[in-house]
Amino acid sequence: AKGNRLRMSPDDLLLVDMQGHILDGFGDLSVSWPTHRRLYEEFDYVGAAIHAHPKMATAYACQTEPMPPLLDAMKKYGPIPVLPRHLKVDSPEFGQAIVDIFRATEPSFKKHGHAVFYPFHGILVAAPTLDDAFDLLERIEFNAIAIFFGKLLERP
Repeated sequence: AKGNRLRMSPDDLLLVDMQGHILDGFGDLSVSWPTHRRLYEEFDYVGAAIHAHPKMATAYACQTEPMPPLLDAMKKYGPIPVLPRHLKVDSPEFGQAIVDIFRATEPSFKKHGHAVFYPFHGILVAAPTLDDAFDLLERIEFNAIAIFFGKLLERP
């Protein structure tokens, strides 16, 4: 996609093949394309990968520690890990770290999808379908909200 991702329309999307050739749409491939392609190549059951920057989940990514599954809706995913800070975003080593994390969560990953935080940056979710990926992204955002508000409500 191109431009402001908060105001996307169908015209902003690109249809690409696994070699990165643009089949439909206008614009350039995202710099994240190699990382996403790697997931599609490594896991034949991944139908969607989303790199996003939801407010509360991104704030949580600055904690640089795995997000615990506080809400019941997150229990089946377990903790959401954070990639090592020293890895350059979208480098081959970065992609390999994501593959290793997702592979360690199989068979749950195959059934429900999973996610990983980019430290001080955002999140990547991958799942069997686009609906599953958006569902997981929303669950993580609500989990982050519950964690932050829970800390505010704690008594000394």
